[in-house]
Amino acid sequence: MLLPLIPLLLVCAFIRPYDSWAFCSNTIPCTPASNLQLPMPATRLNARRVPLPIHPTGPTPPTHVALICDGNSRWAEKRSLPQAVGHAKGADALISVLRYLKRCGVKICTFYGFSTENWSRSREEINDIWMVMERTANSFRDMAVDENVRIRILGDLDDDRIPISLRETLSQLEIDTRGVINDDDYDDDNNDESSSLMVCLAINYGGRSDIVRASREIAKLVQRGELDSIDDINEQTFEQHLCTVGLPDPDLIIRTGGEQRLSNFLLWDLAYSELYFTDELWPDFDSDSVDDALEWYSKTCRRFGGRKEKAAACSNRSTTRSRPRSSEVHHTGRR
Repeated sequence: MLLPLIPLLLVCAFIRPYDSWAFCSNTIPCTPASNLQLPMPATRLNARRVPLPIHPTGPTPPTHVALICDGNSRWAEKRSLPQAVGHAKGADALISVLRYLKRCGVKICTFYGFSTENWSRSREEINDIWMVMERTANSFRDMAVDENVRIRILGDLDDDRIPISLRETLSQLEIDTRGVINDDDYDDDNNDESSSLMVCLAINYGGRSDIVRASREIAKLVQRGELDSIDDINEQTFEQHLCTVGLPDPDLIIRTGGEQRLSNFLLWDLAYSELYFTDELWPDFDSDSVDDALEWYSKTCRRFGGRKEKAAACSNRSTTRSRPRSSEVHHTGRR
C-alpha cells in the first residue's frame, strides 16, 4: 500500500519548502514571518570540495581578498521572503566563506559591510542590517579567538546613527581579537589551516570620504609645521592617514550579484587589484564559488605596469584553463 507513496516521500525529503513568508535554516525550523527569529551564523564549513592547492605545492593564493557581498535583498525577494532573511543568510554565507578562505591560505579578508551611501536605504532595512550585524558579531567572537581570527574595523564607527550597542559590540570584538595576529603576520609563509586570518569590516565606510579625511589630516600637519612643505607629501605619507594603514593592497576583489562596479570601495587601495564579478547572489556564494574565483586568480598575470620580468614569471604559471578575458577584469554568468 505504501509503495506508490515512496517517490513522493523521497522528493519531500530533499526539498526544504519556503512556505508563505517562512524561513528554513540548518538551525531552526520553518517559522512564519510574524514570529521570525533570525538564524545564528553557521560555524560549519561547507566542505564539499577540498580547498585549492596552496603555496608551495600549488598556485600561491592571494594574500588579501576584498568582498563586495551584493544580492541579499534580491535573494530574499526571489523567495518571497523579508529582506531581513536575506541579510541573515548573507551573514551565514560570510562566516563560511571566511573560514574557507582561511583554509585556502588567504591572510586578510576585507568585507564591505555598510557603505556611506547605504544610509539612503529605508530605515527598516538599515535596522535589519544593524540587527544581523550585531548578532553575527556576538556569535563570531569565540570562533574568532579559537581559530586565530583578528577583527579590524574600517570606517566611521563614531557615527551617532549607528546603534550604541552595535558600536560597543564591534569595538569590543576588535579589542578581544587584537592579540591574535600582528599587523605584519600576513607575510608569514605558514598557510596551513591553523594560520591566522585578519578580517577587516568596512562599516560606514566610503573610499572617497577616507581620501578626504586623510587629506584633511595632512593639511593640518602642514598648518602646524609638522611637515616642512607640501613636497614632503607622497604616496607613503598619504597611506599613513588612510583607515587601511598597515594593510597590503587587496590582490583580488570579488563582487557578487551581477553588478560590475566598485561602489566607492577601497578606491585608493584597488589600483592594481584583480576584479572578479559573478552573477551569483551573495547568500548562494559558497566554497565552490570561492574555488572558481581563486582558480581564475591563479591564471592572472600581475605585471603592475612592468613587462619583461613579470611576463617571464607569468609564463611559468599553470595554464590548465585559459583566462576568460585578456584584461584584469572577469565576469562570470554563474548563478
